[in-house]
Amino acid sequence: MDANNPTDEPLAQQLHDKLKSEALNVRIILQSTANYSITEDAFANPNQFGLGPAMVMLRGNLDKQFDYKFMVNFIRPSPVMDVTLGYRIQPNLKLNAGLQKPDMGLDLLPSPAETDFADRARMVNTMTNVRDIGVSLDGQFDAFDLNVGLYNGTGLTGTNDGNFMILAKAGYAFDISPAEQLYVGFNTTLNTTTSETVGNTGYISDRDRLTYGFYAKWALDTWFGAAEFMQTRFDNVSLGNERDSITSFYATAGYHLTDTADLLVRWDHLSFDLESNRGSDLVILGWNQQLSSLMSFQTNLLADFRGDSDEFGLVGVFQFYFK
Repeated sequence: MDANNPTDEPLAQQLHDKLKSEALNVRIILQSTANYSITEDAFANPNQFGLGPAMVMLRGNLDKQFDYKFMVNFIRPSPVMDVTLGYRIQPNLKLNAGLQKPDMGLDLLPSPAETDFADRARMVNTMTNVRDIGVSLDGQFDAFDLNVGLYNGTGLTGTNDGNFMILAKAGYAFDISPAEQLYVGFNTTLNTTTSETVGNTGYISDRDRLTYGFYAKWALDTWFGAAEFMQTRFDNVSLGNERDSITSFYATAGYHLTDTADLLVRWDHLSFDLESNRGSDLVILGWNQQLSSLMSFQTNLLADFRGDSDEFGLVGVFQFYFK
């Protein structure tokens, strides 16, 4: 179902008519969540109900090839998520400046309303800055796309020590047949910021943290899949300034059961070089169901396999998404 064309839902159509134009395009994401740990270790967070994103995005095109994007998430202590000003230099080349999502991987880029599972792959929050302030250049040349960027390298803090994070990404889309598509990409960043926080690990990088990865996304009729690898290397101030690395990869397979229902499975591996006991293999079974053009839910069964224990949990997401 498409929220941009809710032909059989008159109230959804009213929202579309009032909040959609070329100059002002409103998006809204609201999520209610539930977590349940099958084991007794609060693996899927303490058994509880909660809230996911409560986001509103305003974006639009302006005269003379300019555009803008502004997004807030009202449940965050610092709610501003995106403040981006754009200029289309050529039809296939665009400059973006401000607070934005760096193009650092396949599972980072989708909206939280469009991810395959309730949570992104663990590499995203472990190794990347999900938002950063800087400038980027997007290019689309037929099947080839390119992104280069220069950022503060300090995430949402907005601070900088005079050093920057450099990003480069390239991708290529193959049309194997009318029913089969394959997209492959490679990305790398070098963050020269001193004393940078490494994702959500609690680690501090001395400087010159190198991150690189590659990925593929595939679709054929009712089947689809994705795989991604990412590794980061840095001098770990938190562990005596020793050279450290974090490695993660995942593989996802999915099946369109109906026009409104998907079944998915994912294997998500995460390992730490110096603290190997922190790593694990996470297997997720997922069911995504579209209830209307605006409402949907996700159910995930999680099994986390560690060296000393196996942990199991359930996660549910009930969602309103006006796009």
